[in-house]
Amino acid sequence: MANSNLTLKTKILYVDDESINLRLFNMSFKSDFEIYTAKSGEEALQLIHETPIFDIIVSDQRMPGISGTEFMIEAKKTLPNSKYILLTGYTDIEALEHAVNKVGLWQYVKKPWEPSNLKFILDNAQSSLIIQNENIRISHALKQSEERLHLALNGTNAGVWDWNLITNEIYLSPHWKLILGYQPEELENKLQTVEHLLHPEDVQKSLSYFDEFINGKSSVYELEYRLKHKNGNYIHVLSRGKAVLDHSKKLNRLIGTIIDLTEKNKTQEEIKGYNQELEERVERRTHALKILNDQLIQRNKFEHLISKISSELIGIQTNQLDSQLNAALGDIIEFNGADHAFILKFHNSEITVEHENHQPNIYSDIKKIFHRKKFVHQPLIIEKLTKGEAFIVSDVKNIPSEYTSITSLLKDANIHSVIMIPLLYKENLRGALGLSCKSTGREWNHEDLNLLRLVSEIFINSFERNDNEKILRKRDQEISNANKIISENEKKTKLLQSIASIANSSVKIEEALIQSNKIITGQGLGISSILFKVLPTKTGVNYAIENIQTSTEQNQHEIKDIHLNNENTFNLLLDQTFQSSSPSTEKNIKLNHTMGDKLSHTFDIASIPIIAEDQTSYVYLILLPPENILFSDSNLLEGISREISFLSERDKTKKELKNALEKEKKLGELQSQFISMASHQFRTPLTVIQSNIELFQMVMDNTDKVLKEKFDTVCVRIKDQVFKLVDLMNDVLLIGKLNAKVLKAIIKPINIIDSIKNVMDQVNSIQKDNRNSILTIHGKSQLVKIDQKLFTHAFTNLLDNAFKYSKDRTAPQIDIYFEKKAVTLDVTDFGRGIPKDEINNLFQPFYRSDNVQDIEGTGLGLVICKRYIELNGGSISVKSSPNERTTFTIIFPQLYE
Repeated sequence: MANSNLTLKTKILYVDDESINLRLFNMSFKSDFEIYTAKSGEEALQLIHETPIFDIIVSDQRMPGISGTEFMIEAKKTLPNSKYILLTGYTDIEALEHAVNKVGLWQYVKKPWEPSNLKFILDNAQSSLIIQNENIRISHALKQSEERLHLALNGTNAGVWDWNLITNEIYLSPHWKLILGYQPEELENKLQTVEHLLHPEDVQKSLSYFDEFINGKSSVYELEYRLKHKNGNYIHVLSRGKAVLDHSKKLNRLIGTIIDLTEKNKTQEEIKGYNQELEERVERRTHALKILNDQLIQRNKFEHLISKISSELIGIQTNQLDSQLNAALGDIIEFNGADHAFILKFHNSEITVEHENHQPNIYSDIKKIFHRKKFVHQPLIIEKLTKGEAFIVSDVKNIPSEYTSITSLLKDANIHSVIMIPLLYKENLRGALGLSCKSTGREWNHEDLNLLRLVSEIFINSFERNDNEKILRKRDQEISNANKIISENEKKTKLLQSIASIANSSVKIEEALIQSNKIITGQGLGISSILFKVLPTKTGVNYAIENIQTSTEQNQHEIKDIHLNNENTFNLLLDQTFQSSSPSTEKNIKLNHTMGDKLSHTFDIASIPIIAEDQTSYVYLILLPPENILFSDSNLLEGISREISFLSERDKTKKELKNALEKEKKLGELQSQFISMASHQFRTPLTVIQSNIELFQMVMDNTDKVLKEKFDTVCVRIKDQVFKLVDLMNDVLLIGKLNAKVLKAIIKPINIIDSIKNVMDQVNSIQKDNRNSILTIHGKSQLVKIDQKLFTHAFTNLLDNAFKYSKDRTAPQIDIYFEKKAVTLDVTDFGRGIPKDEINNLFQPFYRSDNVQDIEGTGLGLVICKRYIELNGGSISVKSSPNERTTFTIIFPQLYE
């Protein structure tokens, strides 16, 4: 094909059997054109077949094989738009005529040719090609434009009109006329044609609208009117137009279209009729559908009720169980229509009403019948429930005469129908779930029975979980109390250490007293402390304020005002302390002054004397909020008094400091011993439970298969809980060892990449959803100086958590960065994340975020992980975006060259 890109050199194919002519042609024109050559017509055709891009083809006429004319005829089939020039050594009229007719020869040149003459011919051919290609492009674009306009008009079924406002001539397109049923030749393109066809009632409207448009009162020409069809009827059309302005912005033409609205109006009428018919059909079917719909609604309500009760009781906090059970009973009443719903608890052959709910404005007498009643008072009910059967009474009149007591109770409570099913927990009768009505003749059906049975299963599961949580909570409380005692002892020890370090320093006693005062007030919120100096007088002693430590300046002024009062409480306490020379704590002391908002009216006040040279020289009065129990310990107060009093005797102070340190060490050992003992005491019963379960399973091997399967299920559940408690005890024991500083890190260079990959392989292999974590290494791998065992434990915990808290999400990602001064390890999961306000508590023992309460855990894993990282000289931090990602970052400082 000819080259259409005019920015490129024109490509010329020159065919000649004489090599000298080929070289001459190439030398003469290669600077202006892109030259290709061939020694025969056959070779040239092969070249055209391989590269059909030649713009001009020049060929000798007489050549061995096919002639120049024959060659051009074949070439024309592939390159119809190229320019062909024939070279001939003599005038061959027949050949030229053949070439002109068959090829469309551009020009012929006699041989021998002159380069300048041939250059002129080639330039003309090139110019002609440029014009030819441009004409082709313009023609193609015009054709496409016309086709698009034609398709657009046909697609919208629009007729075109063009009104010249200067000459008052109008053009009406063939389709415009066809809309009115006329052939193009049947209507003249005259304005009178439109006026004649226009409905008489629309003439004035059309003229007024036209005047408004040309005068600029209307920006859009769009008007609906009626035109007369060839069949004699008037049709509605919508006419839209656009103004055409001349160079002076004066309106000279109006061009637009019309579309036939007949079908549209007809369709609207048909739709109206269809709608009316449809409404009648819908009305006829409504009654039939209502019955089916009511059945579906009832079924959906039943499924929704079961789903609602189940979802609200799954994962609920133990302290919310009672209120949620009452709410569930209310839902059952609303669905079932009964007057009362209740849960009975059986214990030691006695019945109690644990939960009940009733319809609004209907008083419940359930407790009157059942609460605090012995089994012997309800023999019929207990007999049925003990057998695992439902107790159903549609009318109290149908109760056998020998059970008059239950009949009387029900009648007295105005209850005439009742249904109850047993609540079996671990194959033992724990209670009953029931409904009752005050109306007579309530026929309880299978739906009522199925409802109670399904709900009872949900309730039993909740009771079971509640019991287990109570056991765990009790054990957690025991551990918490032990830790609290240890924590209080640690806090007291640290306070004494701080006071002792001041007393053992080189500061003067006045500065030491002020520093100690600051430490005292720093032991909790709401603590104020006043340092008084004892001033002996001839008649006794006075007390001067040396230093006040409070939360606000206002409180300082109020304390000073109290002291200036001659009958103030401070002086009474100071006199008492001065006389006894012993620290004490007075409870609920009301100060004789109206206090501000920050300083309450009633305090516990601790007094600490500072004794120098066998007499009291200073006294601390500490104002405590009632909830502060730290300074209620007389031993602590005596310790503070002793540490500061012995400031003048530095040797003795050193001994006291040594004793305090020994005490701390003993407390640490006591803590370690306690945790070890507690762990052992828990392990022993757990081991007994596990061994007895295995023994029971061995005994049950020879029993009924169905019973054995049920028993095995219960055993597996118990074993799982035993294993969880064992893991919890292991973590608690480990925390104790860490607190007692028993564990020591064995630091040596390790290949951390191998350790990470080993842990990943182990954790990946146990994922039920086949997710695999991904490791990315940044930088050149180096040996890291850490304890391999401690690191492996910490990393395993982080990776296991990453999988556990990102279920059904993208697999966790591990990134390790080898930098010049540190090795950084990121463990990222894409799960539910950690709330921002809970991140600071994440590394506290037994702390778990609110959004992971449905996932099992002890709250100790991250605490141990953090301690292990710190034993290796590293640090750990966390960043989290809820429901997006969470990243734990471990940094080990390292020095690489």
